[in-house]
Amino acid sequence: MTTTSTTTFPARAAARLSGKVAVVTGAGQGVGRGIALALAESGAAVVPLAEPMPLDEYSDAAFRTAREAIRSLTRASACEWGPDGIRALAVAPHAHSPGLDWWMRHNREEAEQFIARVPAGRVSDHVADIGRPVAWLCTAEASYLTGVTIPLDGGQTRWG
Repeated sequence: MTTTSTTTFPARAAARLSGKVAVVTGAGQGVGRGIALALAESGAAVVPLAEPMPLDEYSDAAFRTAREAIRSLTRASACEWGPDGIRALAVAPHAHSPGLDWWMRHNREEAEQFIARVPAGRVSDHVADIGRPVAWLCTAEASYLTGVTIPLDGGQTRWG
């Protein structure tokens, strides 16, 4: 089940990212879509990127390699572009997505056990719990934060 937040962002937040451009990978669905919507709500111009791939073509090794490459790229980009006022951040989200929803429908017992281990006790809403925190990370209020990967996972990373 994919959820979409119906809570509106405060009006004052709509201009927070005015004049900023955000490149969002996977912006067509799931977490990427939630992030793109929240950034647009905050006034950013969003450049959506997507490379659709059937679920059965993903491999665990490729996913883990890509995840670590993104973390490394984030750290290196912060060092290289920081003097130019450019910040680099990555997020490690845990939210409803078409892939997770499919897995949960087809593995109900395992999915219940998985969710029970998430300290927040639920899978997040991709707009409210992921997209809006990402939008905040892009504001001047978070301007000292760069070169890191932020877990937005309801405490799931505490399990390693």
